[in-house]
Amino acid sequence: MKIFPTKQQWNKWSLPAKVGYCAFWITIIFFFIASSIAIILHILSNQQAQKDKEEIRGLINNKQFTANIETVRNPQTSYDYYIIGEVSLLNNNIETAIKTFEQSIALDATNFDAYDKLGDAYSAKNYYNEAIENYKKAVELNPKPNSYIFYKIGSVFHNKGDYDKAIENFKKSLVDNEVFFYYTLIYAYIGNKNYSEAVEYCNEIIKLKPTNEYAYYYTMGNIYDDKQSYDEAIEYYNKAIKLKKDYAIAYFKLGNIYDAQRNCDKAMEYYNKAIKIQPYADAYNNLGNIYYKKQNYDKAIEYYDKAIKLRLNNADKYYIIYQKENGHQFLAPKPNDTYIYYDNIGYAYFDKQDYDKAIENYNKVIELNPNYASAYYQIVDACFNNKDYYNAVQYCRKAIEQNPNDVYAYCLMGDAYIQKGEYKEAMKYGNKAMSVNPNYDYAHCVIGDAYYYQENYDKAMEYYNKAIELNPNYAYVYCSIGYVFQCKIKDYKKATKNYIIAAYLGNEDAQKWLNENGY
Repeated sequence: MKIFPTKQQWNKWSLPAKVGYCAFWITIIFFFIASSIAIILHILSNQQAQKDKEEIRGLINNKQFTANIETVRNPQTSYDYYIIGEVSLLNNNIETAIKTFEQSIALDATNFDAYDKLGDAYSAKNYYNEAIENYKKAVELNPKPNSYIFYKIGSVFHNKGDYDKAIENFKKSLVDNEVFFYYTLIYAYIGNKNYSEAVEYCNEIIKLKPTNEYAYYYTMGNIYDDKQSYDEAIEYYNKAIKLKKDYAIAYFKLGNIYDAQRNCDKAMEYYNKAIKIQPYADAYNNLGNIYYKKQNYDKAIEYYDKAIKLRLNNADKYYIIYQKENGHQFLAPKPNDTYIYYDNIGYAYFDKQDYDKAIENYNKVIELNPNYASAYYQIVDACFNNKDYYNAVQYCRKAIEQNPNDVYAYCLMGDAYIQKGEYKEAMKYGNKAMSVNPNYDYAHCVIGDAYYYQENYDKAMEYYNKAIELNPNYAYVYCSIGYVFQCKIKDYKKATKNYIIAAYLGNEDAQKWLNENGY
């Protein structure tokens, strides 16, 4: 069938027919041109989007983490959000990473890679249960999960201190016979104090990789180090260093041993050797600890600060376990323990009696690890020294929100209310502590103090005596009993007896009274 008229047919058509025919073809041609332009633009747009994704993927693979997230324009697919999440994670923007991986999963609930990376993000925040949940979902969805994800699950359990579960998962990672996964299993056995299994797997490594002798010696050093068999550990670390002169972590471990043996000069020597080879946050931190023990708090703070700066700049996130002949390094991720460095700075400022600076750093600890109860306690102690009992109570509440069974926080709150003169509130929280643990000596002491300040000395003595029954070495309570006998009952013989016990146990107030009274 012909679609175009012949010349004779055209001449026979009326004018309206000719106009209609032309209009029809003009419309067809216009539609064709418009569609072609749209298709070309769509192709170009997809090419640009793919180019953007490939650019970011290249940056991720090459660990160049400075990519602008906007390189992925107008994210719409699960993969778009996944890529943005990867860049965010590698730039240490953890909250954004979590949100975008969740968006990726919302668009495609079968995206096991997104679950895997969401587990990484939660692990970076020390949210261990959430990390494990997402890793397991990734394994469930992935028809061929690789051994690395079992290593990551094992690592989270290891960080939780659940070494049995860590061992179970690390063993699943051994299917590829990759030496690095054997190391992780060994460290889980070390954590579990199962040294014979650790040695057995260490010997397996040297069979798999005979040229990796220095890492074998280093790992054997770690086993004996954990056993506190320091002479053997030193021997193995030195063997590792003899084979690998720039083995920074071996120098660091030697520093730890000498530190444990209270040989501060030798410890500092080896920490500095480690730092000279490789800037090492843990070495700076441990140098800070040595200066702290020497009561050189300014120097301690200086070194703690260096440790924090290194870790925050992502310059010190991994332990180098060993290196292949082709230069590829196998790295063990360090635990996200920057909060420990802030905690150490807090203690240094506390002992300098700069309580505001101490509180500032303890708050950074809580920001990084909300479950770290000690930071709340230290803030409360700093508030006590600042006579800021209102905020002492508030931080006790925060500690209890994290752990409703925190008996120590209940007792601290009771002490804060005693300082505020609110003795009934103090007794309330002492009793709450006792409801969790009836045999908690501090709770009996708090209630005893509350009765004492209400001048009910018989009840005070009842609770003090119960505290002593539960803890015969409770120096403060012996001193309190001595004070009741001295000032209220006027039995100086019994007062002196309790002050002597308190002073022997280290109570300074009791010792001061004895000194002033010729004892």
